[in-house]
Amino acid sequence: MDYKEYSRLRAIASKRLKRAAAAGYSVETHVPTVKEVRASKNPADYMKAVKKFLNDNDSKLAVVRKSGGSYAQIEVQPSRPKKPLTDAQRARRREQNRRSKAKRAVERTATSEADAKKRAGYLKALETVSEKWKEAGIDIGNWLGVLSPKKAQAFADYMEYRFSQGDYKNRYTIDTFIRDFGELVKRNYNFDDIKGDFDNFLDKQKQLSKNRRRTNQYGITEDEVDSAWRKFVKGDS
Repeated sequence: MDYKEYSRLRAIASKRLKRAAAAGYSVETHVPTVKEVRASKNPADYMKAVKKFLNDNDSKLAVVRKSGGSYAQIEVQPSRPKKPLTDAQRARRREQNRRSKAKRAVERTATSEADAKKRAGYLKALETVSEKWKEAGIDIGNWLGVLSPKKAQAFADYMEYRFSQGDYKNRYTIDTFIRDFGELVKRNYNFDDIKGDFDNFLDKQKQLSKNRRRTNQYGITEDEVDSAWRKFVKGDS
């Protein structure tokens, strides 16, 4: 610990505080003396605190003057040791990081701001469904495992693909879509496989279908598309 340097910085800080007080601002702070710092258990913490105060003080004082308020109290105190995280806190932090990475991954593949919001919405819906299933004693990990950034992109692509196949308004539709995706993942499908194989499967179903009323872009009704998904997910030919 360089007490000579601390004394120099303390003098600068004290002068700065005096100038603020002379300008009519309320200054309520105490910069510890060298004697007080020497008597402390962690002298280095005071050096860090004074340096931070000096680096931040100009901008803080400028804001105070502009607003016409009183000078904010700044305390120079030693830092307290951080408590170690519990297992539950570490798990929550890992989950938060995973979700943030997944969200950034799907937003990077978006074509517009609206598209990014929609794709992120699919992940939010997945989280909501996950919580609901958890309350019912169902572990969504049994379907999806860990949703890595790459898998998150695949999931968003898959959801976009499913919703493009009909005008779905049933509130439970997304639960079904998620279950289907999880079952296909368990069979080692990736999104390109899912889309390509289902397109081929759907072509066969369309050939078998005789109902050509209320057709959409797939030449098949919404109910028939859903029926085809049921067969495809189950692995029926």
